[in-house]
Amino acid sequence: MFYHVFYCETGNKRKQIIQVVQYLDERLKELDEEKEELRKYQHLDKQRKSLEYAIFSKEVQDAQQKLAEVFYIKMFPHFYLNDIFYCVLFLNFFLDDWIVY
Repeated sequence: MFYHVFYCETGNKRKQIIQVVQYLDERLKELDEEKEELRKYQHLDKQRKSLEYAIFSKEVQDAQQKLAEVFYIKMFPHFYLNDIFYCVLFLNFFLDDWIVY
């Protein structure tokens, strides 16, 4: 009788252990899928941030260029009115540190 009770308890524990192992296997598969999804998201997020930075950098560069042009026009209107070449020459040579290339 004692042997029969011991065998039943062992069988029940074995079933419980098998169920726990199956649950853990399923959960590991889910976590692997989520990990892959996260990796894809991080890659796309990195691309998004790169594009945002490129757009922002271009906008800053354009704004700096316009600021330099306004500065030149206000400081040297006679050069600007006489020939656009002087404006380009001035901006490229004297305001090179203002302009981000």
